[in-house]
Amino acid sequence: MSASNDFPIPDLAAVMDDYRAQMSQLNEVQQQRDQLTAKVTVRKCVTVTVNADGQVIETAFASRVEDLSYSEIAKAVTEAAQQAAAEVMRKSMELLAPLYENNAQLPKLSDFLPEIDEAGMAPGSASWGTALNGDVVDGSDAGTRPGRSGGVTDSSW
Repeated sequence: MSASNDFPIPDLAAVMDDYRAQMSQLNEVQQQRDQLTAKVTVRKCVTVTVNADGQVIETAFASRVEDLSYSEIAKAVTEAAQQAAAEVMRKSMELLAPLYENNAQLPKLSDFLPEIDEAGMAPGSASWGTALNGDVVDGSDAGTRPGRSGGVTDSSW
């Protein structure tokens, strides 16, 4: 353990097991989320159902809708769609909450490579674009291969 690293490096095998478990949980949650819908009825005559993305997938009117003006129907449809979208978003957040909690417990990259300052790796920071060996990386050679001219459209790709 070096002086710059005052904590033990996490066991990589255990971290990988945790990662695999989280990916499995993520897949399961994604499948559950894909099945989410929300149905809201407004004024007892306008019902809107939305899918997991908040997109309207069904709109239904009860016979009482004849008592409403076109303007009132339009407002009721909009209100029902907005409420249903908010409800499906709430359900999605409930499904995702355990993943956010688990993610907070996972080790950071700097736990393995203490010389990396994760906060300093963000665009715009002083160390952004500087490789670990101190060379400046500005992306000007992106899309080219060393010793060759041309970019991603070069036939040598």
